[in-house]
Amino acid sequence: MNISIWPIFLSLILLLSSCSHVFAPTPMVLSSHHLHFVKSVKTWKEFREQNVVMQKFDYSCGSGALATLMHYYFQDEVTEREILQEIIHHLNDVEIESRQKKGFSMFDLQQFAKRRGYQAVGVKLKMSALPKLRGPVLVYIHVKKDKHFAILRGIKDDRVFLADPSRGNLRMSISAFSKEWTGITLVLGKKGFNTATEHPLAIRDEELMRNELNVVRYSRGLFAGL
Repeated sequence: MNISIWPIFLSLILLLSSCSHVFAPTPMVLSSHHLHFVKSVKTWKEFREQNVVMQKFDYSCGSGALATLMHYYFQDEVTEREILQEIIHHLNDVEIESRQKKGFSMFDLQQFAKRRGYQAVGVKLKMSALPKLRGPVLVYIHVKKDKHFAILRGIKDDRVFLADPSRGNLRMSISAFSKEWTGITLVLGKKGFNTATEHPLAIRDEELMRNELNVVRYSRGLFAGL
């Protein structure tokens, strides 16, 4: 690729290393007679971002989603930054400028996965096929008419669970998800990796048991209960 843009673009990516923050859990002190217990309570932000690689740039939702899937399901400790750098390395200046404006394509993500040793297949699924999936997949959706990538963790009853690099962990109705859903899906596999049922992206009991009114998501720029 032409290197005229590369140093500038690389410097932007390297800013990722200075953007991370550590959030300490809020302690709750419980007292019973003369015994004291300290219970760690997750903040809403911690719960929202648990096991999700949050995107650092407007155009990097695809990299964040792919890093989430590879890291938390396939136990591949790749970072969003590494994915960005590797994909950009295979682009020319015109393509880089396009990606800055429009984001990476499903093809970009698929090719990265293949170069990393994964089987990666892009398919178009019907909504009825989603509950039958045996593991998380990367989905292409439309949010506020913008293209976006997220990880479909699974469906339980009439609720869809997403790990979204922009909005964090989401739980929404099938009806609401169908308005964002395009059907386009990237399915990954890896030689020697058996389908796992216990993994960080699995739907947790606490997510199923929480009062519906207390389940909050970021929607249309506002915090709103489902």
